[in-house]
Amino acid sequence: ADPLSNALNTVAQEMQNKTSTLDKNDKFVVGSNNIAEAIARLAAAAAKGNRQEILLSGSHLAKLINAFCNDLKEIADRCKDARFAHKLISYMTTLRNVAVQMKILCSVKAASTK
Repeated sequence: ADPLSNALNTVAQEMQNKTSTLDKNDKFVVGSNNIAEAIARLAAAAAKGNRQEILLSGSHLAKLINAFCNDLKEIADRCKDARFAHKLISYMTTLRNVAVQMKILCSVKAASTK
């Protein structure tokens, strides 16, 4: 099996496991589950070697991550605890970097898929 699809499936499953006992209506749980589903779709596309789906899935995943980051930013902006707000902004920055790296990885994967 494709190492990328294996890694993505592991991440998607772990994310779903972490939120399985949380409130399914919570904005952040919904966002996290949507990201996990998008990762799973990307894994399936990578496993099939479907170039178009890899690119579309990667772009969709990046959009979901950026939307999640916007929600984190709203919380950070309202947060009265400066240390916690700083942590949220740090996590948000990391997630935005991951979104960019995923788009790059998907472009490379799609270009190299036969």
